[in-house]
Amino acid sequence: MCHAVTRQFTLLIAGRRDGLIVQALESLQLLESLAAQGIRFTFFLFPSEDSESMNNLLELFYFAGDRVDYVVVHNPAKVRTNLFRKSNIEAELKKFGAKELTLPVVTSITLLAIKRAEAKAGGKLSFAEVATPGASHLELMLAGEMQWAMQQMFRQYDAIADLLVPEQVMPEVESQPEPPAKPTRTKHAMLNLGE
Repeated sequence: MCHAVTRQFTLLIAGRRDGLIVQALESLQLLESLAAQGIRFTFFLFPSEDSESMNNLLELFYFAGDRVDYVVVHNPAKVRTNLFRKSNIEAELKKFGAKELTLPVVTSITLLAIKRAEAKAGGKLSFAEVATPGASHLELMLAGEMQWAMQQMFRQYDAIADLLVPEQVMPEVESQPEPPAKPTRTKHAMLNLGE
């Protein structure tokens, strides 16, 4: 009997918990028993600036190998010097077909305005709520920044949809086109009218 592969994902946070997750997956033989049922994990990896995080990612990778899919989530707002980029771990993950997401950086002014809006609303607000024009949570320019951030993420989610949603429930939609590149200024020869 042939099983369709069903995707299931888990978030793995670099830190002390990774060892516990690996130990639990290993002792329960979870990857093997789920694979027998056609279920495959997608590991979300969050590389950071410290070598402990890199060692944890390496440990996860050695444990899981090609038995899972990988999504590497880059957060440029949190990670300034990225030890992961151009590392052997990145190269190996790419060989196994790892995909990447890069979280858009939102300005501190917008983040502060969101905190104020949440305090005023008396609870957390979703990105969609703060990005809605006319919702009065954020000024128009700040709501526009949140709309831009959400659009950046939607395009990336579309690109990795096969790892996020089981094939049988994935809607047939066209991918969002890349936004047009900013027009570049053509350099013209300078005239020297002083001579």
